[in-house]
Amino acid sequence: QESMKVRYLGEYTREARSYGCSRCGTSTTHSSNEVYKTEYRMYYEGRLFIFRKGEAQEVADDIQGRYLLNLKHRDKDGAVKPSFEEVNDGASQE
Repeated sequence: QESMKVRYLGEYTREARSYGCSRCGTSTTHSSNEVYKTEYRMYYEGRLFIFRKGEAQEVADDIQGRYLLNLKHRDKDGAVKPSFEEVNDGASQE
């Protein structure tokens, strides 16, 4: 059984976060700024998976693969786009 491979396509995400520097005691809050993510991290069955934009990567099993393939995000124009695509080895992905 070949393990499934997926490719992270990158995504726009709106993040409301406080960034703080604990050493210098400064903290700034950025609310709802658009960030383009080129890396997606997830823990699955105790392992950390890091998916980088454009790189095909094996998933642990089909359940994780299907979960990732179902992830959606909205681009700048408000269109809903998938965050991951399935990669078939041997088949040309043009």
